[in-house]
Amino acid sequence: MTFNKINTYKWFQDKVYKVSADHNPSDKMEALKLAEQWDKKIPLGVYYQEEKPTYNDELPQLADKTLREYGVEDVNIAPLMKEYE
Repeated sequence: MTFNKINTYKWFQDKVYKVSADHNPSDKMEALKLAEQWDKKIPLGVYYQEEKPTYNDELPQLADKTLREYGVEDVNIAPLMKEYE
């Protein structure tokens, strides 16, 4: 659905296409070429994908328990704030 009176739903239907199954999403240059194709047809799908460890995987302290399981400590920040008065 679109509320754009110029680029209507029909306009988008005619312009978009799905990225082909043989597209390599790990190729950054190919992804950039896809992203630039907005003049005639608009590609839909995954342009670029890079496998990386998640943020939690990078923190060894979260290997055994989650951040939530550590709990919240009652910390008095008044002395810290005094330094900025």
